Amino acid sequence: LKRRRSPAAVIIISARDSLDDKIEGLELGADDYLPKPFHLAELSARIRSVLRRHQRGGYESLDAGNVRLWPDSRRVEVAGREVELLLEQPKCTDLKGFRDKAMLETLYATGMRVSEMIALNVSDVSIAGAFVKCEGHGKFRIIPLYPAAVKSLTTYLTEIRPKMISNPEEESLFVNINGERMTRQGFWKIIKHYQETAQISKDITPHTLRHSFAAHLLENGADLHSLQEMLGHSDISSTQIYTQVVKQNLKTVYNKSHPRA
Repeated sequence: LKRRRSPAAVIIISARDSLDDKIEGLELGADDYLPKPFHLAELSARIRSVLRRHQRGGYESLDAGNVRLWPDSRRVEVAGREVELLLEQPKCTDLKGFRDKAMLETLYATGMRVSEMIALNVSDVSIAGAFVKCEGHGKFRIIPLYPAAVKSLTTYLTEIRPKMISNPEEESLFVNINGERMTRQGFWKIIKHYQETAQISKDITPHTLRHSFAAHLLENGADLHSLQEMLGHSDISSTQIYTQVVKQNLKTVYNKSHPRA
């Protein structure tokens, strides 16, 4: 029998985990419904399931066993010199300057997601052990801190934060001018401000430092599985994308530097 050409396979990705939305989407003909947040492995499994159903229905389809998803490789990465320039921007002359310096150093030292960083409590930091305990996607991980980050955090914790908090019982590590937990929006404004003062042309976001953290570690010899652990990736394919970034960087350097390139 001649196989029929498959209609478009549709998977709805929604920001809301709503039963009504799911029912409505499936009634409209969607093959599956996936609320955010989700892992690439989960989305891959859903796509393979849809393709297999199409194959069983007699439609032409991609081989479900060959489905592989990769994160978008067009990630903004800032060079090491640009990171240094950004980290130099907070002027440690007032409370906000010391706090901002500690936040930027912590983010680049750990590669944490911004949501993970602002969720940190004072008890999650070990100055003596030079590490932070981070919770992301339901899992705890321990991430080392380099000396400059430890120094900035020590000053912030002992001299600055006590003057910023309004409630002695406040647990949040990083607080805003009201003495309450820093928000994502608040930190986003802070990092955009320092991008402008540093006159960095690239569009830097909190996630940019996470990408740069990963790429810079790989460039300097870190192994993929250690990086996966520090980034908190459950799927190694999410970490492997950074090897592509590093390879592209090496290719660019080669093309610029080799006399016969």
